[in-house]
Amino acid sequence: MYFLATGVNGLQLLGADNYVQQLFYGAALVIAVVLSRQLGRKR
Repeated sequence: MYFLATGVNGLQLLGADNYVQQLFYGAALVIAVVLSRQLGRKR
């Protein structure tokens, strides 16, 4: 959660467009799902 908030605030400070923030959210979601599946397979 802190990673998302920090990342979005950083993008806003840099003046990134709205679609870049949406791409950041999407990439974070994909990474979270992949990590969750990888950790689930190890158990």
